[in-house]
Amino acid sequence: MTVNYSLETATAKWNLIFKLGLKWKGSIWKLVLWETLVWLICTLILMFTFHFAVVGHPIEKDFKRFADYVTRNDLKVAMAFILAFSSAYCFNRWIDMYGLLHWPDDVAHSFNATVNDSALPPAEMLKLRSCVARYLIFGYILLLRDVSVKIRKRFPTLEHLTHYGGIITGEEKELLDIGRIGPENPHYWIPFEWIVTVVKKYYIPEQKEGFITGKARKIKKKQSIMSEKHYTEFVTTLFKLRGHLGDILSFDWVPMPLALTQVMTLVIITCAITQMFQAVHNGFQLGNFFEFSSFVGLFYTTFQMMIYVGWVKSFQVIENPFGEDDDDFEVNQLIDRHWQSLIRLLLDPLSAPPEIPKKLLSTTVPHTIASRAFMKGRDTTQMIGSLADAGQLSVPNMLAGHNL
Repeated sequence: MTVNYSLETATAKWNLIFKLGLKWKGSIWKLVLWETLVWLICTLILMFTFHFAVVGHPIEKDFKRFADYVTRNDLKVAMAFILAFSSAYCFNRWIDMYGLLHWPDDVAHSFNATVNDSALPPAEMLKLRSCVARYLIFGYILLLRDVSVKIRKRFPTLEHLTHYGGIITGEEKELLDIGRIGPENPHYWIPFEWIVTVVKKYYIPEQKEGFITGKARKIKKKQSIMSEKHYTEFVTTLFKLRGHLGDILSFDWVPMPLALTQVMTLVIITCAITQMFQAVHNGFQLGNFFEFSSFVGLFYTTFQMMIYVGWVKSFQVIENPFGEDDDDFEVNQLIDRHWQSLIRLLLDPLSAPPEIPKKLLSTTVPHTIASRAFMKGRDTTQMIGSLADAGQLSVPNMLAGHNL
């Protein structure tokens, strides 16, 4: 996400509430600025209209009666219930959607752990690894192009992945168009199917491994790039990633019920109108709209309105986190990170593992001066049960008088 304030909240300092409250990007102030200004202007117009046009007019009594009725019969309780329910539902949906954005690193690690590099010539193995890396990121991009505004703007057409991006070739683009079921159906799953096809080309089941070919004079024994168990594990990991990405598309297909969104909108509009008349009602109760206490009441009512509108705007932000809001998912950075990680894992030569030390280097974990100063004067948490050092407890003998 764009707005990250985790470091500020790591320690609950006295000025934390001010540091967070004064942030602008992604804040409630930015979300409700224009709505609050429109509401405030409409409220001031209504107040001045009442003061200069309604006072002394025959409809003054009816206007006051209507303002008093609206003030006493507002929808704050119903609004609080609806907003709380909807916000909780949207927040859980938001968390679930981010949890489905699984990283393709698991597939790359699974491939590295199960593949037999000696089964193919180095050039052919490098080509196979390149295909796995390219098809993984290609499937990721195809999925996000269908749900994310940012990715659609980055890759408006598949040509941006061929001529400009170099992710796929022109031939692979044509195969993608041929393999697609129809323009109304997603095609993010096709690159994952390509990975299975490419790996399966070099996979030999155990009952066929060791098959002898007689095409060459020098009899050669074929080797599989994976064992049967490893091949199953790799394909399972790959399809698990594909399934999670498909669930993201399902979230996009099935949004929150429209009626619920409309109810929330109507409640907020009704509350906004109610708050306008409440400001007018407070003014004529004081007898003068231009007294200081009247403007204090207007400020309080405006602040209430900002909270209600900010509640709804927050719901709108997290309802679909693949847009262009400040707090929407940073899918562009996610794509860049995944591509660099796949290149590092699958294409770059890995360094040799470190040597195993002959003996244990240390029996304790060292401290720095800063960490020791932090530990000084603090009670150390005992990693035992709270009653471990309690000794013998005086428990009434429930079996007193009975011979055991």
